Amino acid sequence: MTETPLLFGPDASLVGVLTQPDTGSASKLAFLTFNAGVIPRVGPHRLNVKLARTLARAGQTSLRFDLSGQGDSRSAVGTEGDFWDQAVRDLRSAMDHLEQHFGIRHFALIGICSGAVNVFAAARADARVVGLLSFDGHWYGTRWSRPVRHWKRFRNLSWAAVAATALRRLSGLVVEKPAPAEGEPAPGAAGSANPPRAEFVRALQALADRRVAVFFMYSGSSIEYYSYAGQFRDAFGREAFSDQVRCDFRPDLDHTLISLAAQQRMIDVVSGWVPEVQRASASQA
Repeated sequence: MTETPLLFGPDASLVGVLTQPDTGSASKLAFLTFNAGVIPRVGPHRLNVKLARTLARAGQTSLRFDLSGQGDSRSAVGTEGDFWDQAVRDLRSAMDHLEQHFGIRHFALIGICSGAVNVFAAARADARVVGLLSFDGHWYGTRWSRPVRHWKRFRNLSWAAVAATALRRLSGLVVEKPAPAEGEPAPGAAGSANPPRAEFVRALQALADRRVAVFFMYSGSSIEYYSYAGQFRDAFGREAFSDQVRCDFRPDLDHTLISLAAQQRMIDVVSGWVPEVQRASASQA
């Protein structure tokens, strides 16, 4: 494989590393990874580096890069909008550069945490996106989200902890927060980035109509917002796009993929997703 540092975007302000396989044939598809929160382009515990090299061994091209003002990339100058708008511009700059200089026309975006919100927005904005993988991104509650969450927490409590919790509730020291309406955004870390349900449905239907390979993943760390495997289906199973969107709940993974085993499982999941992206890319050729 070949790893090449790149400068691109306005005034060459964005920094990335292009990883290409030694296949000798030009690729028309590339996988894009970038910052997870404030973590640099290497990804949580160098996940993006490991993933890029695994993809290259499988014949796939990828680019990992830093968004404006993060890692080695300079801050954007003279642009309008907020952080979310700038992230979409940066992703489109990466796609523009790879298309203009390498002839790559289709892209799969992989986003973790806030990066999941960014890839969803970029996929909506750019028809060159044929795949998006969102890890611990948007959450939408159902009637079962809270009961399942409470049950899972209860199973892990000692009897002393159960008694203490019951005593606090009886004493009126704990006030239960109201549950979100079924299918509405769950509150929390990513709650401010969750669009209303109707808007989310329209966006997913538009991606399904474009035959984008959409994949939502949720870790065991997200139990406060996504507590059981069927939550996405319960929230959106009646929508036309439901059979075209893949959703996995992975309690064996933590949000930042700390262990080597968790990292390898994540890489295996992405590798298994590659054929879906390839089919989506071929359908838009």
